[in-house]
Amino acid sequence: MCARYGRTEEGFTFQIGQYVVTITMGAQYNIAPTRLAAIIVPDATTGILGIPAKFGWNDGRMIVNAKAETLLEKTYWQQRTTSRCLIPANCFYEFTVLHGKKIPIRFTQKDEKPFLMAGLRFQSVDEPKDNSVLTDHFVILTTFPNSTVGEFHDRMPFILKPYQYEGWLFGDEYKNVLLSPDRDELGATAVNPDLNDPKKEGKELIKPYTRDPELF
Repeated sequence: MCARYGRTEEGFTFQIGQYVVTITMGAQYNIAPTRLAAIIVPDATTGILGIPAKFGWNDGRMIVNAKAETLLEKTYWQQRTTSRCLIPANCFYEFTVLHGKKIPIRFTQKDEKPFLMAGLRFQSVDEPKDNSVLTDHFVILTTFPNSTVGEFHDRMPFILKPYQYEGWLFGDEYKNVLLSPDRDELGATAVNPDLNDPKKEGKELIKPYTRDPELF
């Protein structure tokens, strides 16, 4: 499961086919379920648009991920593939136990460059007092891990190659995109155990883990 990720720069710019979109929500080091984060969606006026949305979809239980390899097989997900989104990030986290402590492992691409994850967008009425206001939500697609992530977890986010961005967002090409997740190896760094707390935020959370009691 991928239930924690980050966007550790103030702004990201992506080229998606003929469109360019800039995400300017600011750095977020610890994006956890129910947190507001940026997603990229199709837009009838501008082509594409960056919008804020809540991570996770509450459908009687909190859902944060969907399996890419069964997306087109299960009726529940088939009905929801028409509303797809791109999720900007430059890292994601899984957890392991080191020295008797639950430690986050931070995964990044080379030079911590930003990437886009495949996602699904949902809309619901979160405020019963106003049924006319829809809130955007999203879940992250996951796939089998590459060897880097596989040392720590049996799933990883479905990271897209730049040439796949447009295909995931528009039309029926997404069915082919599902066959080819990005398998490039990633950097893996143990970081601050404070990241275990979804309420905590800030640059100090990606400080490399050390057993020095003065730091942790």
